[in-house]
Amino acid sequence: MDVETLLRLAKKQSWWNAFVSHIRRSTTPEELAETAIETNDYINFFENAFYWADTKEGYAFWYKTTINFCKVVRDYEKSIPTFKAYEKKVLVARFVGWEDCQPEYLGHLKYLATKTLNDNNIDFDLLVVDNDEIKAFKREPYFVKE
Repeated sequence: MDVETLLRLAKKQSWWNAFVSHIRRSTTPEELAETAIETNDYINFFENAFYWADTKEGYAFWYKTTINFCKVVRDYEKSIPTFKAYEKKVLVARFVGWEDCQPEYLGHLKYLATKTLNDNNIDFDLLVVDNDEIKAFKREPYFVKE
């Protein structure tokens, strides 16, 4: 949630003009929205604005309005789709036949595998040593809606 969105949601409400007319002179709607967002408590948007009981609408009206507006904000936040990032690894090359190689030469073999892939214009992101072969993978990110 950002200040502009919170204020846009508030301005659509029937109580907006009354709300603005009661705000203390020492604060602004933008400051109230910032505080509510920073504390992640949208009740603060109303509580810090003015003394509810001192208005012609009265405490009960502003209490109900506060609860209803918090529901509006929660519903808005729930309506925004969320996507989780995943990635799949696509095998693009395998290097086999080096089973008899000593472990201390593994770094050099990975260097040769990288050079071979680059020389053959094979795009890859990851080299993995798996038992008796070196596998080259290309990562493909994708998103899934939660």
